[in-house]
Amino acid sequence: MLFRTKADIKAQWKQYKLPDAGPTEDKTYFSMPKSALEIYDAVEIQPSDLASRVPKRLSVELDAGFSYVPNGKYSSQALLRKTHKTINGRVVLQDTNNSILDFVTIKADPSKNAFTGK
Repeated sequence: MLFRTKADIKAQWKQYKLPDAGPTEDKTYFSMPKSALEIYDAVEIQPSDLASRVPKRLSVELDAGFSYVPNGKYSSQALLRKTHKTINGRVVLQDTNNSILDFVTIKADPSKNAFTGK
């Protein structure tokens, strides 16, 4: 989620320890009140394996769907946001607030020429 807030996060937001955190680990997450956020974008990602999926975490106002890589982890697949249009050389990415519609799956290319078109 991309957001901005003027809140003092550690002082004002509820903090919870993650269930898998050990007794000496500092694994926590914050409960973010919507009223304290200026949300720019949100994307929900789910596991590829149907049995591992969990109920939606984001409201439909933020993301009506979810995305995943079909071949699962370690498959070298990546999600890439679709291009909506190009204006004077500036690429405008698609954002319908539905990850099912906004992303495509690609074969990841970690080479330095991946985005140069060479």
